[in-house]
Amino acid sequence: MALLEASGIGKNFGETKVLKDISLNLEQGEALAIIGSPRPRQNPPPAMPLDELLRWSDIVSIHAPLNDRTRGLVGARELALMKPSALLINVARGGIVDEQALADALDNKRLAGAGIDVFSREHCLMSPDNPLLRVTDPDRLLLSPHTAWAPVEALETLVGCIERNIETFLAEQR
Repeated sequence: MALLEASGIGKNFGETKVLKDISLNLEQGEALAIIGSPRPRQNPPPAMPLDELLRWSDIVSIHAPLNDRTRGLVGARELALMKPSALLINVARGGIVDEQALADALDNKRLAGAGIDVFSREHCLMSPDNPLLRVTDPDRLLLSPHTAWAPVEALETLVGCIERNIETFLAEQR
């Protein structure tokens, strides 16, 4: 499994949930091979080029901010490097994956499937002219809204974090 990430989210996921994965550190522009285990890693994983990561991976899961470095990071060329049996997951930001290139890869069976919850235009899930809505085999594509903070429990956690931050700030001002 490949995790394209820049925030450390993928590192924790890789350590505890996956037997073997690769992570791309977008801040440093390199991919990192990770052997997962329930214990934190003692040594940093070795570097791997993005092209190699894409060729190697059965699943590529993207967890990165949208910025000048990541915009269009996964386009037709990158998708063509992936195995036809591979899956692509983008739960990061729209614009990192070229939606037309992804639709073409799915329609031409160059990719087994994709799960997407972020879109280049995210106002109302997506625009009606989005090419992902016209994929010929919709069973190869899972689309959902980016709503990780929608459950009550998640909002309670967020409010609790904000409350602790305010309490800490006020305590430091005394």
